[in-house]
Amino acid sequence: MKKIIYILALLAFTSCEKDQEVVPVSQSCNCGQVTDSKKLQDYNGHWYYTLTIQNNCSDSDTNYISSVTEYNNYLLGDEYCFPSKEW
Repeated sequence: MKKIIYILALLAFTSCEKDQEVVPVSQSCNCGQVTDSKKLQDYNGHWYYTLTIQNNCSDSDTNYISSVTEYNNYLLGDEYCFPSKEW
């Protein structure tokens, strides 16, 4: 009888799962999703690189002239955060 009670208790404790708490993702208004990237040339022949970023809070777009390193590091859909800009 002890074995049956032990097995039932063991099954009861191992079959219960804790509900995982859903933690909301904080959306900083300094951040947004990269929606477009372009490599452009001005009339003097100089190249520059732009990222279009859609703000997490307002859904507004901003065009950002980036360095070649940033241009190469961020893909469409990546999150980009401005260090001190809210738009």
